[in-house]
This record gives sequence, C-alpha cells and structure tokens, in this order.
Amino acid sequence: MKFKEEIAEYLHFLRKKWNYTRDLLNPKQLEELTSIQEELVSLRIERGQSEGELKRLELVRKRVAKLFPDNMKVNGWVENVEVFFVAIILALAIRTYLYQPFKIPTDSMKPTLWGIAMQSHPEPMPNIAHRIFDLAAYGKSYHEIIAKTSGQIQSIEEGRLFGFIPITVTNIVIGELTHTVACSRMELFKGAPELLQGGRMIKEGEVLGRFERITGDQIFVNRWSYHFRLPQQGEVFVFTTHNIKNILDGHAYGSEQYYIKRCVGVPGVTLQIDPPYLLSNGEILGKDNLVFARNYAQKDGYSGYVFLPMSRYLTGLGEQSKLPDDQFWAMGDNSPQSSDSRVWGFVPRENLIGTGSFVYWPFGKRWGIIR
Repeated sequence: MKFKEEIAEYLHFLRKKWNYTRDLLNPKQLEELTSIQEELVSLRIERGQSEGELKRLELVRKRVAKLFPDNMKVNGWVENVEVFFVAIILALAIRTYLYQPFKIPTDSMKPTLWGIAMQSHPEPMPNIAHRIFDLAAYGKSYHEIIAKTSGQIQSIEEGRLFGFIPITVTNIVIGELTHTVACSRMELFKGAPELLQGGRMIKEGEVLGRFERITGDQIFVNRWSYHFRLPQQGEVFVFTTHNIKNILDGHAYGSEQYYIKRCVGVPGVTLQIDPPYLLSNGEILGKDNLVFARNYAQKDGYSGYVFLPMSRYLTGLGEQSKLPDDQFWAMGDNSPQSSDSRVWGFVPRENLIGTGSFVYWPFGKRWGIIR
C-alpha cells in the first residue's frame, strides 16, 4: 500500500474508534489515540520517500496494533454494511418525517397531475434504445401482443408475475398458450379495447394490440409543514381516507387509501359552486390566483368546477356548505371526473399527511414544483 493511502486508512480507522469507543477507553488510551492521530496528520504532508519517514510510519503501525490488538485492520465488508444500514435509516427518516414519495394513481387532478395513462400505438414498436430512453425519461413503456397460436381467447385474468412476484400482469390464454402483458387487466382493455370482442378466431402471428402505458406522476409530499401550519386554499394536499364517512363506498380496494386533491376549503369558510366558479364566502375563490384562474378559464384541459350526478354536497346552484373546525374541503382539478368532498364530505385535520411539493419523475412538462 502506498505511503499516503496507508496514512489515510489509519486516520479513518482511528476516527471511527474515537467516535464509537472513546467512552470505553481509559484516559491513558485516549491520550495515546490522540497522539497517534497527530503523528499521522504530521506524516500526511510528507512524501514518504525517506528512511526516517518510513520508520515513523512503522512505529505508528506498532502503536496502533498495541492500542487495538484485536481489530487493527479496517474491515471493508463491515464498513459497507454499516453504510448500507445508515442509508436505509436515513431514507426511512426522510420518508417518515420530511418528504414521502407518492404516485398519482388516477386522473382526478388532471391536467395538473396525471395518473396512469394508456394510449394506442398503431405503428410498429420503436427500437430497444428508444424504448429504454422513453421508459427512463418519461415513464413510457411499449406493449405489443402477438398471438403465438391460433384459436379463441379462453381467458384474460390479472395476476402476479410468475404467480408470486408482486408485479401486476395480465395473462391472456389463447388455446393452451399464455400471453403475459405487464399491466393490469383494466389498463389492457384501455390500451387494446379490441380484446373485449369475444368469440372471434385468432390467427397465429396476429397483432392483438399495440399500446403505450405512461406511468402516473411521481411526486414528493412535504410531511413536515403541517406540523407548523394548516393547509391553505389552493394548495395540493395528501390525506388518508380513514374515518371519512362514505369515502370507501364502492371503492375497488375497500380499505384505507392515500388521496391527493386540492384543498379549496378551510375551517370557517362557506363554499358553493356556480359553474365554472367556486365561491368562498360568497366571492369567487382565488380569481387572481393562477391555480384557480386556469380552471375557471376552461382551457388547456381544465374544465372549471361543476356539479356531479353522484354528489351528496353542493348538488346545485345556491346550495352552500360551511366547514366546521378542523375540517377541510378537497376537490380535484379534473372536476367532472373527481370523486371528492362533493361526494363524501369533509377531510378531518387528523387525516392530513402533507402538501404535494414536487414532481420528480417523469421528466416531462409537469416536472418541477407543483402549483
């Protein structure tokens, strides 16, 4: 080992011993450890080519071996394990207390935030380099289903990859052969609706579907801000569904979920809908605020605020809803297709998780700060 590399290794080792075991060492040992570190720092500026310098380093080796006879050598494998576990602990701490990653599952916040999207791809599949780039940059995966045999479709069932790996796939059985597609059954029918046509004969080599699956926006949720303040009208927030009456009625999962919507009502305000506007205490809410103004304008995919056929609250013109203490009102930017507080009512303060802050992937036009 080279002169300066060995010095660096010893300094690293002694710093660890100082941090981890100094409370176990007696004063004399601590004094010796400090003295060795000072000698190494002095040697670090030398070139290591003279006999005197090499002798000084040899003396350091003996002093370290005497001070720590059982574990003088730095164990690289142990260090890697330590770094790995420290990284896990830091990641869990950041996720729990600071910023939690969250995936947009539906289109209720579209076009501000996109859920999983399916679209046809009538042309042949692009080359592998193109596909890898699109997947890495834009979360876009390409799917092509070509019949491996002739016959009728026997079944189309959703399951797990190889039956046990927790990756959702859909298995299409034609004759005795299974065709596996890396998406859910619902996504498959959106991307290749022709598969819904039952009873027709399939020919070997026939293209049953070509489509693209674009992942939902991946965002960071700021978990710490609501410890110091309450949500504000106009910001995107995340909350849990527990103890919200009616929210799980007919829900596909039938259990507690995370929802992401826009907070449009805070305690004490009275809301009503006058399409395309949302009124707060009798006045148009945030008409000079970008996040509301773009929805009122009904352009670029925004449709304004409307009534829903299945609403329980704010069902028509003139109907109002006043928010009690510690209750908030959530609505999706995609107002015509968002199940929100119009359907299931208030969001309790205890359900709040945090505010959506940043789209970190895919790298498209929505990448960046959420507004």
